[in-house]
Amino acid sequence: MAGKSRVGKLASIQDLIHFYKNHTTAGKIVKKFDVLAEWPTIVGERIAQETTAEKIENKILKISVKNSSWRQELTFRKTEILTKINTHFGEEIVKDILFR
Repeated sequence: MAGKSRVGKLASIQDLIHFYKNHTTAGKIVKKFDVLAEWPTIVGERIAQETTAEKIENKILKISVKNSSWRQELTFRKTEILTKINTHFGEEIVKDILFR
């Protein structure tokens, strides 16, 4: 049919970004940066004030902690934090956290 709309076949920008992040190597790298950028949102303001998300290598998130008391507290809460991160992104992006 001439004049038939193609709107149904167009993907939203959100769909394209989702596809890019999930199906390309570059997209998987972007997800790692998303974890670092969203660290304060995921863990909350108080923990974010005492920590800095530095990098992810081999699914291990490396976190700089201001002092040993906080490092110990976060070590006890590691499983909870891992769950929050992976739930936030809907997949296992991080399998372990190294507090240092």
